[in-house]
Amino acid sequence: MRTRTVGEPKFVRSPEAAWLAGLPIDRLRDWQRRGVVLPQLSPPGRGRQPKYSWKSILLLRMAVILRDRFKLELSALGYQFFELSNVLSDTEFASLWGKYLTLDSGEHWILADPRENIIPTTEGLLIRLDPHLQILSEAFFPPSSQRPTPASRDIRSYTSMA
Repeated sequence: MRTRTVGEPKFVRSPEAAWLAGLPIDRLRDWQRRGVVLPQLSPPGRGRQPKYSWKSILLLRMAVILRDRFKLELSALGYQFFELSNVLSDTEFASLWGKYLTLDSGEHWILADPRENIIPTTEGLLIRLDPHLQILSEAFFPPSSQRPTPASRDIRSYTSMA
């Protein structure tokens, strides 16, 4: 088994990605097929599972919130998810703590930091990132070499923190 080197990105397969996002695996596969949110890596070939990074899982969690809490139709937000992916592309995980994602009335994502008075000036949806980062940090950046597994944690704690 190959060991990951320092700085090398970590990926999870579809079952763990669905679990971390609070989605049934069938819905994750449906969203992938429809292009709502795409995995970080899609290996070619039959039977090869896509792989998701922490950024992909964060996008999935935002999709769940927009669909479930705000009752937005995800198929109409394709460009917004593409834009959010770009916002996150050069962002380090640790730099997101204490920040909020906002989807403004112009349908653009803004990474808001109340500590720096970077707050949107228009109406929009405001999503606190810390509860999502907590879940992702446990899965992608565990404090010890032993990574927690989905079977060892209570799934309700993940969906209730969202």
